[in-house]
Amino acid sequence: IHPYMRLCLGAISAGICVYFTGTWLREINVPYFDMLLQYPVFGVAFTVFAILILINSINMIDGINGLASGKTLIMSAAIIGLSNHFAEPGIVILNMLIFSSVLGFFMLNYPTGRLFMGDAGAYALGFLIAISLIALKSRHPELSGWAVLLIVFWPAMDMVHSVFRRFYKNTDATRPDMMHFHHVLMRRIEIYSKGRIPRLWSNPIATAIILPMATIPVFTGLAFHTSSKICAIAAMFFLVLYSLIYARLVR
Repeated sequence: IHPYMRLCLGAISAGICVYFTGTWLREINVPYFDMLLQYPVFGVAFTVFAILILINSINMIDGINGLASGKTLIMSAAIIGLSNHFAEPGIVILNMLIFSSVLGFFMLNYPTGRLFMGDAGAYALGFLIAISLIALKSRHPELSGWAVLLIVFWPAMDMVHSVFRRFYKNTDATRPDMMHFHHVLMRRIEIYSKGRIPRLWSNPIATAIILPMATIPVFTGLAFHTSSKICAIAAMFFLVLYSLIYARLVR
């Protein structure tokens, strides 16, 4: 299926979900932009856009063993914690199911890749994580939109960074490449080891390095989930740090 067709199908699925649940983002704690979100046409469009980002970002980080599933475990665990805090048993149950099923998959996917997620699995998990966070944010305005961003920071940042990188280099943003953070890190591991570490092991080693890094923004979002100021500053800090580390790796 052509990438643009996938985007259209994803947008239709997200739109159907928003229509039947009546749930969309009415604020994300960004001054002035929140005023636009009060109008249903803008709120629904932005919510569909946010869902599209997450379902595609999970698919994009599914390039090395254990990364997409490991990050999904981290995000679903964070959502379980937030949902329990806000007394949302339905979202707790949904994400416990996500966590338990992905944990079983992770044990087969990491480190040697005996089972693979595939596009359908990545899209489905991204969709479920997205609607869980949107439901939490829409029902509990005290939850900062910046905290939500921190929970999904790694996959979302990887996708946004990849899109901007391709536009900057005037390359097709819909075509897969090997310049994602995890690919670059994997090659650096092989270079630094002077070939002693083969691709079979640089793959899971890259995941073992990235997952702890990806957990830090999540913990920050959980710790300060009602403080937009702190979470916004943290998001900007992690954005700069991500960019600096990536620039260092590609030198």
